[in-house]
Amino acid sequence: PELGSSLVSFYGKCGGLDEAMNIFQGMEARDTVLYTAVVAAHADNGQLDLAMEYLQAMELQGNSPDQVTFKATVSACAHGGMLDDGLALFGAMLHNYSITPTLEMYSCIIDVLARAGKLRDVEELIRSMPFEPDAAAWTSVLSACRLDGGSENRDLGLRAAQRAAGLSPTDSAPYVMLANL
Repeated sequence: PELGSSLVSFYGKCGGLDEAMNIFQGMEARDTVLYTAVVAAHADNGQLDLAMEYLQAMELQGNSPDQVTFKATVSACAHGGMLDDGLALFGAMLHNYSITPTLEMYSCIIDVLARAGKLRDVEELIRSMPFEPDAAAWTSVLSACRLDGGSENRDLGLRAAQRAAGLSPTDSAPYVMLANL
């Protein structure tokens, strides 16, 4: 199953969704890793509805989603503007599967909230999470502040730019976004 999962993942990342699905359909043993590869392939190719369908199929087949599965689906929700779905998946991960979120998962949720313009919720999450956000999370916050002006958001944007630049000083993105704030 590992080779099949790797091939599904490879084709999915290269835009070869038909090839990925041909491999998936030919696999008899379908485990969490294989289903996660299929979910991620659909999510990466903008087919969020199908990604969610395969997530449900995965569970119906007795395979429980893991941290990687949730990251792929929550990230897809962020990019697809599906705030409620992303938050529901995060809640399911915590409460239904008792999976402890990693920094990477918290960064995905920050991205979901920031893209939806929920900057107060972002600030609350940052204060309550057990990790310090990474540069990518702060850059998501900065990007959202740039799009949603206002003095309060400019202040948050300035803090986000300082944190992102401090964590990744050679990355020019925070500086460019700050200049456009």
